[in-house]
Amino acid sequence: MPEEFPQPLSPPEPDGGPIRAGLLGRGIGASLSPRIHRLAAERTGVELRYELFDLDEAAGLGPLLDRLHEEGYWGLNVTMPYKRRLQDHLLGMSPEAICAGSVNLLLRGEEGWIGENTDVEGFFRPLHRRRLAFDCALLLGAGGAARSVMQVLVSMPFVECIQVWARREGEAQALAEEYETPGRSVMALRREEGPARAPGLVVNATPQGMEGHAPEALACPADWIPKGGVCFDLVYRPRWTPLLKAARSRGGEVIHGLEMLVYQAAGAFEKWTGASFPAEGILARLEEEERGR
Repeated sequence: MPEEFPQPLSPPEPDGGPIRAGLLGRGIGASLSPRIHRLAAERTGVELRYELFDLDEAAGLGPLLDRLHEEGYWGLNVTMPYKRRLQDHLLGMSPEAICAGSVNLLLRGEEGWIGENTDVEGFFRPLHRRRLAFDCALLLGAGGAARSVMQVLVSMPFVECIQVWARREGEAQALAEEYETPGRSVMALRREEGPARAPGLVVNATPQGMEGHAPEALACPADWIPKGGVCFDLVYRPRWTPLLKAARSRGGEVIHGLEMLVYQAAGAFEKWTGASFPAEGILARLEEEERGR
């Protein structure tokens, strides 16, 4: 580990022209991120140009990042499938990104890009708003978003048990072993077995249920969802995913993925611009718009 972490550049001066930023991912044409950042720019008076960079293959990451840095872009949000594929193209990562093992935000440095993670805060804030406590959690998925969720769960002293399920059982096992700590049970599940202990919180960190990606699919069998528990689906469109519908039918509390999307965007916007992100107002506006779709 380096003695000093690389530092991003300070936000540019307001009269220096538009701040150029965007979203890097695959299949991102329907993303709400441009809407979120443009709303924030309007409400704060920041001049921001936000674009989509839809990349089909990871082999194109290096050339694209080099070009965007040369052209003066100030930062990028990063979504699947590149959150864990960027490390070789960065000057370094922040302590938060290293701990989470995942990058969802790029900040401009003098000679290249610095990886950050705001997914951890994005996942934590909706739980904190509700003052939720639970002794056992079920995490669906083992990718970049799941690692950020795990980072939050293991930081909560009241969580005694974390169960991980993923389509690739080896990935679930590797994630569980990485975060296993004394005094807490962290285990990988086999699909045919189901949870060993009833979870108070179920988190979907897979794309199952997303528009354009198996939209009718449940991320786990319905009987894995506890009656009266909490279900947090990181998928934000549709608003009511099959998993959240199942949780609601079982009398549980639900958290829509739109909340995490907005709160993770807050960290990016503030780091790029230096302006305070109006999270509550933007969340209320987007929830109203999504209900009207």
